[in-house]
Amino acid sequence: SADDRAKAVFDLDNCFRCLGHNHLCRECKKSLRCKVCNNASHNTLIHGASRAAPGHQSPPQVEADSVHPPSDANQTPKQRRREDMTLVGLLFHRMYASSCTTAQTSCQP
Repeated sequence: SADDRAKAVFDLDNCFRCLGHNHLCRECKKSLRCKVCNNASHNTLIHGASRAAPGHQSPPQVEADSVHPPSDANQTPKQRRREDMTLVGLLFHRMYASSCTTAQTSCQP
């Protein structure tokens, strides 16, 4: 399965983009993209694998009220979108903090 292949790539510390050794996807110089979704962060062979790094727990569920507390009622939609993107970035960083040094580059499938 894609999850099994992704786990093998992760366990061998290989690149999720080209599957090569001695570098991670954020350092990969190949311009490969997944042929299913056109994403450059993973190889076609591991497309569809779960997004969480093997062996790591999923991020905690966030209650709707904690995302947009009632005090946000007077914010504009643009301000709320900006806030949502910050939350997405934070959750993404927490999911991959152990395998990536920045939240800007996904190194997982």
